[in-house]
Amino acid sequence: MALFHPFGWGSNLGDIYGWEGNRDFQRYSPRADIYGGRGDFGALTTGFRPSVDVRDTGKEIVVHAELPGVPKENVNVEIRDNNLMISGETTSEDEHQEWNGLVRERRFGRFMRQIPLPAGIDAGKVQAKFDKGVLEITSSASNTNTTYTVGDLFCGAGGFSCGAKTENFQIKWAVDIDADACITFQANHSSALVFNENVKTFLNRLSDQWFRVDVLLASPPCQGFSSANTRGTQQSRAEQNNILLYSIEAIKKINPKIIVMENVVGFHTKKESEEITTTFYKNLVDLGYDFETNYLVASNYGVPQKRKRFFLLGVKKNQIKPSWPKPTHFIWNKCSIKTRLKLLEEGLKRTPTIREAFAGLPEDLRSTRSRFSNIFNIFDYQKTQPTYMTQLKWDDISMTVLASLNPGWKCIHPSRWRYISVREQCRLQGFPDDYEILGESIKSMYKQVGNAVPPLLASALLKEVKHILNSSTATEIIVIDD
Repeated sequence: MALFHPFGWGSNLGDIYGWEGNRDFQRYSPRADIYGGRGDFGALTTGFRPSVDVRDTGKEIVVHAELPGVPKENVNVEIRDNNLMISGETTSEDEHQEWNGLVRERRFGRFMRQIPLPAGIDAGKVQAKFDKGVLEITSSASNTNTTYTVGDLFCGAGGFSCGAKTENFQIKWAVDIDADACITFQANHSSALVFNENVKTFLNRLSDQWFRVDVLLASPPCQGFSSANTRGTQQSRAEQNNILLYSIEAIKKINPKIIVMENVVGFHTKKESEEITTTFYKNLVDLGYDFETNYLVASNYGVPQKRKRFFLLGVKKNQIKPSWPKPTHFIWNKCSIKTRLKLLEEGLKRTPTIREAFAGLPEDLRSTRSRFSNIFNIFDYQKTQPTYMTQLKWDDISMTVLASLNPGWKCIHPSRWRYISVREQCRLQGFPDDYEILGESIKSMYKQVGNAVPPLLASALLKEVKHILNSSTATEIIVIDD
């Protein structure tokens, strides 16, 4: 059991002589790092400095605060951003007789103490008791191994959930209208309940509390927002609008703590869809979510592919502010020697090349036996439409892997006149080799892989999501009489 007296010095001499007790405490306490690695127990006071002791028993965190003369109704306790906040107002009156008359003193003042807590404190299990001027706050010791649940809306082949699984999230359920994608998802996430139906039908199930999850993943179909969709028909926009409306309804019923949404860049930039997306954002705010949007490039997270996608990260307003994963990789041949050295010193790694991505792939998984890989058709097309056909380069990374198999795909094997195989496509997306892609046709398999969120990128995002969940909440604690 460790005993701390971060506020027990109780003297204002430091205000006069410049003594920084908090810093000295941090310097000499070998376990100060338990409380966030710093000795900043900041206080906002007007003369009143309550003494506070913090004990870590191994099973629970116990805080004692001495608040003489402070009535219980004037004490506030709150967990905010994984910090324990104790605040209140003092009101005291002293009366005594002196030689020249009666002296009456009244003191009024506000105070606040902030105590960093270990990560993973569950605010719902914090208790506060007040007895004879002493406030006692207890909480179960942190549990950073908390398993959070995930629901995957428009799950596809499961790239998003693959990344979540890597970060030890529990994939509870998934839904998609594509039957082959659902078969693939179930084969790789056997403990999840998978529904092969449209979202409108799925909404009818959500009245059951079982479908509540901590994190909702969503990758709505992107055709209405994609720059590849040159038709821009009124019908496609109406369909996209309906899908987003159903998504909002699902969010309302599931009430997740965090929403992570992925789509093409055009979701945020395409002028024709501006009204649809603006309505979607407004609905999120109305449901009590703060959110941020960003564009993430897959190659920055170890994926050998120039894939740029739109992401939305929404959190309930009692959570900490959304944050984005910092890049972990960089493209070697796009940087100068000076930049390479600087990035390596900062801990970033080199994004794998296509040669490295394809290395060690079994021979029987290197080719695609299908009507789409006719070597002569590819060669003839290259001669007539050279700007459309692009052969990958061994020492570079891939262009964006698409879902449709056609001569303009720009994903031709670096040394053979054929399309890359499904398994090679999986390598470019960052799927592990034991991830099964199933379907009635090769075309379906290409589509599933091309539409997926790269698992390595998803993993980086879900790591940040877990940090938010472990560090979250601004929760008021009810103080009771002991």
